[in-house]
Amino acid sequence: KLTELLAARGYDMIGIDLSEDMLAIAQERKLESGSNILYTLQDMRDFELYGAAGAMVSVGDSINYLLEEEDLEAMFRCVARGLLPGGVFVFDFKTIHLYRDEIGDRTIAEDRGDCAFIWDNYYDPETCINEYDLAVFVRAEGGKADEADGADRADGADGALFRRFDETHRQRGYAPDQLRAAAEKAGLAWIAMQDVDSGGDVGAQTERAMAAVRKPF
Repeated sequence: KLTELLAARGYDMIGIDLSEDMLAIAQERKLESGSNILYTLQDMRDFELYGAAGAMVSVGDSINYLLEEEDLEAMFRCVARGLLPGGVFVFDFKTIHLYRDEIGDRTIAEDRGDCAFIWDNYYDPETCINEYDLAVFVRAEGGKADEADGADRADGADGALFRRFDETHRQRGYAPDQLRAAAEKAGLAWIAMQDVDSGGDVGAQTERAMAAVRKPF
């Protein structure tokens, strides 16, 4: 969605993802909007662009899916290689505080009407890795409970049919100093960082932050 919004603002966009399913959804949106976005199936730890970019953006906790510091450094090296001199990389990340103190070892459930989810978290303080099992229940359009024929279906209160999807995710929390060190090791200059919710400085209670780095001229 962000790639489409930026394309609509007049930017030439290249979208990178490691998931074929996610890219298929992006392609559908591209056909609907008529944009000229180029989507490529690549790993963020080892990607190349067709030329160089003036800016790169990473959102949706993508950084946190890099579980080793070596992976983090590899990603920053790819960014440095792909940016034009003076180019900027903006990214968001979840903090150790969020994983350790807010969601770690907790079960979170939410009913949104046409869909619901159960989110079980398991945090390892030694590795700073949060593993979570996610069960998502999505209302089947036009489906009724008497049509159910499998274990992946559940009945809603109004007799509606819901299909269940299960996923397991692993994310790592990083301290700002770790991110800065990895970026600078790749030759990028640290510009700024802020709390996503308040827009102020990142502190001990920050749950999600945004940061920006620049490739020197």
